[in-house]
Amino acid sequence: MFRYALICSLVLLSLNSCDREKEALPAYLHLDSFALTTEPFQGNNIHLLKGVQVLVNNRFMGSFPLPCDIPVIVEGDAKVQIQAMVLENGSASVFKPFVNTTIIDTILNFSPLKTTSISAIPIKYRANAEVVWVEDFEDLGSTLIPNTDNNVLDTQYITQTNFSLDGKFSHSTNALYSRIQATDSFKYYDLRSFSYFSGFPINGTAIMLEFDVKGTDVLQVGLQRKSSSGEEYVPYIEVYPSPDKWKRFYVNLAYEIAGQPASNEYRFVYTVYRQKDNPRVAEIYLDNIRLTYLK
Repeated sequence: MFRYALICSLVLLSLNSCDREKEALPAYLHLDSFALTTEPFQGNNIHLLKGVQVLVNNRFMGSFPLPCDIPVIVEGDAKVQIQAMVLENGSASVFKPFVNTTIIDTILNFSPLKTTSISAIPIKYRANAEVVWVEDFEDLGSTLIPNTDNNVLDTQYITQTNFSLDGKFSHSTNALYSRIQATDSFKYYDLRSFSYFSGFPINGTAIMLEFDVKGTDVLQVGLQRKSSSGEEYVPYIEVYPSPDKWKRFYVNLAYEIAGQPASNEYRFVYTVYRQKDNPRVAEIYLDNIRLTYLK
């Protein structure tokens, strides 16, 4: 009798184990890229959205670099939400949600051990995203101007050049070209936004400055802050040289602007620094500037 009961118990355990294994078979969600759509006042659709944050049936699945295959324990229709992520402030590995863009909210069907894919995930800027500054130099004008302290030997102008971002968006573009002459004893060249900007949120809301850059030397991005007590230059991040490849940066200015007086005004400064004791021409290309925050 005992042996019979033991055998029955083992059989039941085996069946339960098989059921659990069957229930645990995952389906897979494959995501490969984003396709950004913009309105004319928001600038062009160039982007470098390289990561995703995913929820399935309101369950947080994690954050992943693109492309990715995400295992999900679900069968049939499921609610899927996708938030774009970027490498913020020059980080090489730490993704942050790009909250100024929409969250994709859709229903997808899953089957165990099969892959459900979304290619070119459609995305746009949120309706409450304030677009403060857009500059792509395509009209041959520039809202970036040289600082009056620059050496007169140095120069900047808009020129046509080839553009490609990680093998995408390949085309001929107008970009702002800045040059420090080899004979210049100055080691820097400043470009500043023509206008001061104000009205930014001071509660920590993301204030995202996007731009593309290619150049032989270090580029420093900073803010010229004007307050009731005067003006002050605040260095923010440095971009390392990339002479042969365009790079895109997403700079969150909230870390400087949060907590400051709401009446402050800001100009944005790009400074080229030629490497020390290197008597050669320094060159920087800038393009596709966009500044946004959520209202």
